[in-house]
Amino acid sequence: MKELRKKYLKAKRRAVQLMQDGNITEYIATLVTVQDLKLQLLNSAVTQRR
Repeated sequence: MKELRKKYLKAKRRAVQLMQDGNITEYIATLVTVQDLKLQLLNSAVTQRR
């Protein structure tokens, strides 16, 4: 789960950087990745608590 969190934070930072640079297409693609990783983290947290 730690590695998944690192991937999430890295993708989130990359999305912010792309937004600031004005790379809209890459920014949107990275947002999709961020959302996917966020859902994976949530799923992982729920699964571990069972």
